[in-house]
Amino acid sequence: MSGSKINLAFFASGNGSALRHVHGLLEKSALPFSIRLIITNNSACGCAQWAREQDLPVAAFERTFAGEATDEQCLEILRKHKIDLIILGGFLRKVGPRVLAAFAGRIFNVHPALLPKFGGRGMYGRHVHEAVLAAGESHTGATLHRVDAAYDEGAIILQKKVETKPDDTADRLGDRVIRAEAELLRYFLNHYAGGNVA
Repeated sequence: MSGSKINLAFFASGNGSALRHVHGLLEKSALPFSIRLIITNNSACGCAQWAREQDLPVAAFERTFAGEATDEQCLEILRKHKIDLIILGGFLRKVGPRVLAAFAGRIFNVHPALLPKFGGRGMYGRHVHEAVLAAGESHTGATLHRVDAAYDEGAIILQKKVETKPDDTADRLGDRVIRAEAELLRYFLNHYAGGNVA
């Protein structure tokens, strides 16, 4: 850790609901975290725009996030900002092997389903909720897991169940899953700060 604070980086490609929640949580609590960097593959996404409005540093790798050069550049930026912990929230690219190695055990993703169901390539955001409803599932939820080299296959840390309803749309279900994700993040950060995440 850098000083008394745990320096956070968020990786995001979309609206940034996870980032916004954590930012608000940290403003109202004494949790020892500082959001130091946002990394995105889409500089025009809602998350990046919102982060700039909050004067949070944004590093954008426009539309691409692959290859050795990008992986090395990403790692350099993370080191420059003295990042201790990485959270992925709606990030639509794989994290490169150099970043994975340098931050082994310190990269976590929030996924909008109860993994291992409805995970993998192409399973993000609304696509997940549509698939859950099409499959007639009685419940879905949110998962917080470690990140490894495969999509959504890292060790599961926390999950929260969300029931589906007969009149659900993908948007209605998605709203409830976002609230579940926020609860997972709050619980996780409290326990991580206390050294209780193995």
